[in-house]
Amino acid sequence: MDFLKGILHHWEHGLLFILFVLLAGGGVALAVSLNELEKIKRLVLEHQVPPAVTALDPQALDKLLATLEAPPLWGTNSSHRTFIAPPVVRLPNSNEIIVVSSKENGYTQEGLPWEWLRQYHLPSDRPVADTDPDHDGFTVYEEYLAHTNPIDPKSHPDDSFKLRVVEVFELEFPFVFNGVEEFEGKSYSICRKDSARTYFVKMNEILPDPDFPGYQVVDFHEKFEKQLDPTIKDGNGLPLVRKIDVSELVLSKPGSVPTTFVKGKPAKSGQYEARLKFSLENRIFEARVGDVFQLRNQRYQVLEIHPAFSGPEEVKIRNEGTEQEFVLKSQESEFRKLSSN
Repeated sequence: MDFLKGILHHWEHGLLFILFVLLAGGGVALAVSLNELEKIKRLVLEHQVPPAVTALDPQALDKLLATLEAPPLWGTNSSHRTFIAPPVVRLPNSNEIIVVSSKENGYTQEGLPWEWLRQYHLPSDRPVADTDPDHDGFTVYEEYLAHTNPIDPKSHPDDSFKLRVVEVFELEFPFVFNGVEEFEGKSYSICRKDSARTYFVKMNEILPDPDFPGYQVVDFHEKFEKQLDPTIKDGNGLPLVRKIDVSELVLSKPGSVPTTFVKGKPAKSGQYEARLKFSLENRIFEARVGDVFQLRNQRYQVLEIHPAFSGPEEVKIRNEGTEQEFVLKSQESEFRKLSSN
């Protein structure tokens, strides 16, 4: 009987050890409830043979431990509401965001392919996307996007990779409609904003301005508005109502939308200018459609300028030497997934 007690005593400790391992594994459901545990203890104390216990598969335990040490990325499915989003990174010197695949898919957390890094003997155990190992002014990530050699200073992306849109704004006409003159018939007074030159143009005549040639006076609307003038008070100290001339003069040019000038106010031209920044020289300059500018040893022409009506501000340019076209943006908003999938 003492021998049986010893066996049962050691068996009880062994069972408790197995239960402790299962609890430490995390997430493994106990096969025995607290009530069942009490029954087993009672059986042991009463020297009864406990019920058979199914042994844990060692391979299943090894698989569980491996999963806990390196948990996979979770995804959404139809039966679970809990998920872990895939990692994303913000690109160096940019607002662009990349959804990065896992190491098993061949990419680092910076979105660079492991094979590409090994090809150029670049480290993959620390961040390198924002570095410039060949000191040519372009980062490793920019060289990767341009398919150039990141460790050869003679191989680098087009200079436009360092050109960004700071601002796109609509140009104003360089003159203002001043009013109607009745000298030798009705004519319309238009004054240059940057000089003392004033034009007197009759209906259907073309405005002789060198900066915006070809605009013709096509319509005129006499209009007045009542406005409170805080500079003039009545007997009770209240602002007086003044009659303000807000007459409109309409100019038109073949191939363009007619432009309305309100008396005393500048009008928008419908033409846009872009303010660009070239970071390699820390230089900011303005350019319009058709303008040609130079970046170091390359010349570029502005093809298109798009304001931010329905998307980011964009400027399309062409390298006159290589004939390559590039679209410059003020920010990158789209998500790009860099993976082999």
